[in-house]
Amino acid sequence: MSRRRFFLLLVFALGLCLGLFLYANLSSFSSLAAYALTQGGLPPKTILYWNSFFGEEDFYLGDGQLARDCPRFNNCFAVHSRLLHGVHDFDAVVFHGISGQLDYADLPLRRRPEQRYVFVALESPANRFITELFDDYFNLTMTYQLDSDIVWSYADLKDRIDETIVRPVRSGNYKWREAASEKENPEDAKLLELIRAKRKIAVWYRSHCTTRSARESYVAELEKHMYLDKYGGCSLNPGCPKEGNCFEAEVEPNYFFYLSFENSLCSDYVTEKFFNALRYNVVPVVYGGAYYSDFAPPKSYINALDFDTPKDLAKYLIQLSHNLTEYKTYFDWKKQYRVVQPKQRIICDLCEILNGSYKATYKISKWYSIDRCPLQRKLDKQKRNGDLNYATKRTFLVR
Repeated sequence: MSRRRFFLLLVFALGLCLGLFLYANLSSFSSLAAYALTQGGLPPKTILYWNSFFGEEDFYLGDGQLARDCPRFNNCFAVHSRLLHGVHDFDAVVFHGISGQLDYADLPLRRRPEQRYVFVALESPANRFITELFDDYFNLTMTYQLDSDIVWSYADLKDRIDETIVRPVRSGNYKWREAASEKENPEDAKLLELIRAKRKIAVWYRSHCTTRSARESYVAELEKHMYLDKYGGCSLNPGCPKEGNCFEAEVEPNYFFYLSFENSLCSDYVTEKFFNALRYNVVPVVYGGAYYSDFAPPKSYINALDFDTPKDLAKYLIQLSHNLTEYKTYFDWKKQYRVVQPKQRIICDLCEILNGSYKATYKISKWYSIDRCPLQRKLDKQKRNGDLNYATKRTFLVR
């Protein structure tokens, strides 16, 4: 190949790459420019997703004018590309901040004092951490922890009467309403028919075989006193395929209880394992480090750590599965509340805080650390002392 031909091919290839880049980013750039011109009295608040959130460049929140449906402030615009705007010109930069996701060698080179750097994490600090190199780096937090600036819960609970979000709330002042006594209605009859068709006690799906919470050890003891089905990556039978709706197809029609056991025992750490079960007519049995009354009404779940032993829990579950009238009361709360996706509320909370001047200072390596997992630390000490290798009600007494 002649040098002239090689040079022409090289120029063509470079031009093609540039064209593809412009095509990929032009829509976002045009949208950002148009958005800035159409907000009237509200100047736009621009957000840059610095890295990705488990592979999702838009952090599962979306990009573009993501706050368009927010009631108070709808002037927030988010992008992932660092080349559309000077990084220091964005109002906020959002970082997935845990170990393995944020590279200390890949950080913005310039920063304005008023710029918000948002720390995002949904994983437990018992399993992930953030280095002290980032202390005093972030000035906003957006995590599952209830004292975050923006609480990113795995789900919200909404009041059916006034449509307000009742959980999560940071104040802790809200009191759960008791389900009003009502005459039987068609929905009650349908629920009772579903309950009568259940034939199996409990089921457990899991993908992590060995965990800090030692949930697998608790279940091994529980199985000595009652039968349960185990599915997922740690079992010989994978069970319902991931692309299917396992709760609708298998769990709700067949099982009385679903084991919503967390992989670590940390404050406020309540994941989709719990909320997915709440959406259906199956009672979740929880094992975790949170105060579950901060997330769901009484008698919407059964807490394994309210029992002295797995044997005691098994006894109660078996008895309850034989008492259909009492079992049915575990769904009364659904007449008052419903589980909703938190995405829109999270977006609106973020946009509202960006329209104010609030920001904080965080020693993030301590704020997001194993210190937020007091029950986990008690279990670790309990195991070091040669006692039970799983948590029970008595683990709270470890000093």
